[in-house]
Amino acid sequence: MSAKETIEKLQNARIITALVTPFKEMAKLILEHFLSSLRIYLLIIRKALS
Repeated sequence: MSAKETIEKLQNARIITALVTPFKEMAKLILEHFLSSLRIYLLIIRKALS
């Protein structure tokens, strides 16, 4: 593999990373919010049943 091909592959990998990273961060935030909400609902249910 030539240096030019290696550079092109690295550039493509960086572009893909740049495109995917925001979606990963958003998914992480959504999951954290969902888990936080789930904990609150479980606490409410636990209090209602006791």
